[in-house]
Amino acid sequence: ESTSSLLPLLNDADLAVRRETATALGKMGQPSAIPALLNSVGEENLDRVQQHALVYAMIDINDRTVTAKGLASENARIQRAALIALDQMDDGVLSRAEVTSLLDTNDLELQRVAIDIIARHSEWSEEVVGIVKPMLASGKVTAEQLDSVETLLIAFAENEAVQELIAESLAG
Repeated sequence: ESTSSLLPLLNDADLAVRRETATALGKMGQPSAIPALLNSVGEENLDRVQQHALVYAMIDINDRTVTAKGLASENARIQRAALIALDQMDDGVLSRAEVTSLLDTNDLELQRVAIDIIARHSEWSEEVVGIVKPMLASGKVTAEQLDSVETLLIAFAENEAVQELIAESLAG
């Protein structure tokens, strides 16, 4: 009952009320609050403190199934929040496919989060070549994308396929 009475406060005009509501929902641990938390984090012009409170609430709730639904959203802010929450919650267990599918986006913040997660998973090294090669071959790589490519290449520099890609790129 308390959860349903708190949910409307996620839309309160006072940002402090919103932040404290997210904190309370996280502490209550009810998975039924996650869709509202995801919707709230999808709003434009949300400051970092608000985003953090909403994501942290999802981490506290620790429900992989409901949080993972955010990965399928068309809103990149929601996808990013769900990705961060899943990566940091105890039961999040992200799959390689879930993370790499989010790399094909125009949202650089979402792409950076996905790349940071991939870089921490050495067992996903074979994905790096498949991600980086088309980016470099397109010839339309932005400075921000080059930063992401650099992060991946450095993280997986010991991988033979990544070394071959680097050599091919330098030779070309």
